[in-house]
Amino acid sequence: MYEQLNRSVGHIYSGAWYSDCLLPLIRHQHNWRASIRNDMNFPKVHHYDGTLIDKTNELHNFCFGRPKYLNWLSSNDCLSTTSPIGGVRIDGSESSDVPVVKCGMFTSTSYIAHRQGSDIAYLPVQGVQENTLFRDYIVDAVAVGKSLGSLNIFRDIMNKWNEGARGAENGIHKNLVIHLARKFKLHKKSYQGGCH
Repeated sequence: MYEQLNRSVGHIYSGAWYSDCLLPLIRHQHNWRASIRNDMNFPKVHHYDGTLIDKTNELHNFCFGRPKYLNWLSSNDCLSTTSPIGGVRIDGSESSDVPVVKCGMFTSTSYIAHRQGSDIAYLPVQGVQENTLFRDYIVDAVAVGKSLGSLNIFRDIMNKWNEGARGAENGIHKNLVIHLARKFKLHKKSYQGGCH
């Protein structure tokens, strides 16, 4: 799957909205092809649209008294799930899970925050302001003798960090423990050199 994602989106710079639409589509196509390879009864059609198979089965059943694809489970027989694209469920009803957005209403970070269910996006440490703040927190932790080998220290830093996060207002976005721990791991040598 990683190689397929790399081939599909590795060569382009895409925003949050585009990626959010594209990645589920790639996953759907990957799973569809895996079903064709691994399930002898899966319909061998040259598309990835289950609703077309549903319609084909309905028409075939109407004309000949039986569905064309006997082992196909119609989406009408399943619970509605959110379609990866367009804010419409499989059964055609509108979904509030995927926002309907007019062009220009969301920036990438506000869209990410919306999808995360937060007022401010949770993002890895980036930019001069956030890197400076991160370094200051690491220096403070070392100064009071805390061990940087434990996730608890990064949990404490995260709590302080998120209290001061105001997004676009002050250039500091919310962070997760894993973001902070990975940031420290990537730059461990330079931080240790500056802290001692």
